[in-house]
Amino acid sequence: MHYQPDRASGTLNMLSVACCLLLLSNYCMAEPDYPSWWITRGMVDTNATPNDYAGVNLGQLKWFATNAYDELEANLTGGADTNITSMVEGFSTSNNHVSVNLGQLKYVAQPYWNRLIEENQTNSYPWTTNTLDDADFAVANIGQLKHVFSFSIDADPDSDGDGLLDSVETGTGVFVSPTDTGSNPNLADSDGDGIDDGDEVSARTDPNNSDTNAPAITLSWPQNGSSQIWIP
Repeated sequence: MHYQPDRASGTLNMLSVACCLLLLSNYCMAEPDYPSWWITRGMVDTNATPNDYAGVNLGQLKWFATNAYDELEANLTGGADTNITSMVEGFSTSNNHVSVNLGQLKYVAQPYWNRLIEENQTNSYPWTTNTLDDADFAVANIGQLKHVFSFSIDADPDSDGDGLLDSVETGTGVFVSPTDTGSNPNLADSDGDGIDDGDEVSARTDPNNSDTNAPAITLSWPQNGSSQIWIP
């Protein structure tokens, strides 16, 4: 991994960190499972031999955090918030070789995950909230740095987990087609009939109507008095 701490300016103050978070102990990311933005932003050398158990320094943390900020700004709805912006703009070019501990690593990463959670990109942090076995003063390693910045932004998430992308759940209350379902993107079962919207669309029932019968068309042939029910 390489880093460019000269992109930062100002001061990073991480001397007093009180994180209510769990130690990311002995984490080592399997290579080359990198988020695509790491590659496009030139954050890692994919030809280098990984050394995930090597200690992290401030320069590397600032390098990852700055690129993560750029990724949020470019691709996340609403971009990075003022907390992240202020932190990144406050990074200094000094002390880049100082070691980082786990509390500092989590302290820097947490606001990024707050934004991802706010925008329904995820519903949890990459660590647990149990504080009983925290070891925030332990030295962080490269694998742990990768872990806390290993996120991908989905431009079209499924916020309610019903199997339909937010973009097709148009919220109008009127089903038009599988790409304009009219259902609520923040409610898995828009009509409250116990069947998720995605399952209703797959079954060709209306996710906005609690009637669970599939729509049917009766085709008649007067010549022979026969008819056929067709489910489109």
